Amino acid sequence: MEHAERVRIEGLINAMSSEEISKYQVTKLVEINADIRNHVFEKVDRLNNVEQAKVIAAYPSVFFKDRSIFLFSEALSFNSAEFRGNQLLLPISSTFNDRDLERVFEGAIENTGAYGINQVLNAGGIGAFFSGLYTETKTAPLNHRKLWQDFWEKVSEEEYQYNSLREKLIEDGYIAPEEEDDDDPIPF
Repeated sequence: MEHAERVRIEGLINAMSSEEISKYQVTKLVEINADIRNHVFEKVDRLNNVEQAKVIAAYPSVFFKDRSIFLFSEALSFNSAEFRGNQLLLPISSTFNDRDLERVFEGAIENTGAYGINQVLNAGGIGAFFSGLYTETKTAPLNHRKLWQDFWEKVSEEEYQYNSLREKLIEDGYIAPEEEDDDDPIPF
């Protein structure tokens, strides 16, 4: 790309609102053109977390993986946790290495939301997100099995119920099925 073209494109990006960046999927440029990649990163970094999430969700990219994991971890509401998980992380989750997955789990467990309540683990539909994340990451030839087992142990200790994830982990032998309680007080 010639210098004049690059300057013109950078000027256009600077003048765009976050809505325009989303509408025109400007984040796609990070994959297409290395010359202006850093400029797009700088523009996105100047946006607040809500705007960043919307802009990245318009065209999820592995180039925004770290930012997406951070935004998921910093969710301030149940809805934003679900949105960020499903729209930012799931589309790129097949590229996650062990450290990425570990950061997603740490962020989910350590989230304190806006009111000191974990907005990720308590989100109503987050179990479906974790189930989808498991499906996307379980084939990785890394240490994901141990990471999923550790994550399941931690959320189980806190008594979170993600049935679809539990079923998949049992089916693949990551965790053992829960034993039925035979101490039924009714003898018949």
